[in-house]
Amino acid sequence: MISVAWCEHPSPNWNIVGRMESGNTDNVSRRALDLGNDEDGEDCGGKPQPAEVRPRGRPRATPASNQAPNRIRELRDMRGLSQEELGDRVGLSQQQIGSLERGQRGLTLVATQKLAHALEVAPADLLPDVVGVSVPVAMIAASSFDEARPDSFDIAGPHNWVKPTSAVKRPQNCFAIRVIDQHCDRLYPAGSLLVVRRLEAQDGPIPIGAKVAVRHYRSNRGGGETMEILIGVVDRPVTGDLSIHIRSTRRDMPGAVTIQAAPRGNSGLGETGYLDLPREREIHYAPTDNDPAEILGVVVEAITPE
Repeated sequence: MISVAWCEHPSPNWNIVGRMESGNTDNVSRRALDLGNDEDGEDCGGKPQPAEVRPRGRPRATPASNQAPNRIRELRDMRGLSQEELGDRVGLSQQQIGSLERGQRGLTLVATQKLAHALEVAPADLLPDVVGVSVPVAMIAASSFDEARPDSFDIAGPHNWVKPTSAVKRPQNCFAIRVIDQHCDRLYPAGSLLVVRRLEAQDGPIPIGAKVAVRHYRSNRGGGETMEILIGVVDRPVTGDLSIHIRSTRRDMPGAVTIQAAPRGNSGLGETGYLDLPREREIHYAPTDNDPAEILGVVVEAITPE
């Protein structure tokens, strides 16, 4: 005799087929049958539960996004570099740089150091919660009269870093100078850290009275040997020479240092030969190899010792 199994809650996913003979259920075939028990074996009211469907082949990978956030893209854009250009600097492909920027790959210590060097920032500036960028302490300011003056006024890397305040615009175009003597103590005491905007990043001419950092050469700018790095106030007096005034309590310091001599007129013997130049409020500065000194940049912020 053929009988059909009956269910109070028929489901399209529950199908019993086959032949049931008296006292014999060996030939019953069940497809997609769920007896309505949960994972703990408890009865779910006889209602069939949908069976778990497992996809064939390798499981689809969930794309990682921003799992390791960083500021690489922001800092790369700040430097005007493409992914390919940054990759060339650090020895990575464009695809690898893209993965790092999207946070799909974590930064190793070596990669962090290489990227920070290529982007000219502190390694900590790559962290996602950091605002702004740090500037390297790249030079030492001291006069040639000071016994503590260094053998080299330019500090080789790796540098110490200082974070300017938010008042400093475009800090990526700045560097820091550490003052180690009293040659400018009427302006900044020894131990001060000065944030200096590079001359090539200066917006327009330099205003008269601005505080500047100057590299003073032993012979001239063409010779290239540094005698001292000074901090002073830029001016162009009636002589027409571009110079900085030194504000110091030390009596052995000169009152001024010439940066660029003014052209002299063809005057007769006994005359000064100075050109009759009008007093300026701004300086349009272009260094030459014959200059005895060179303006490195304008001081935009000072961190003085307490």
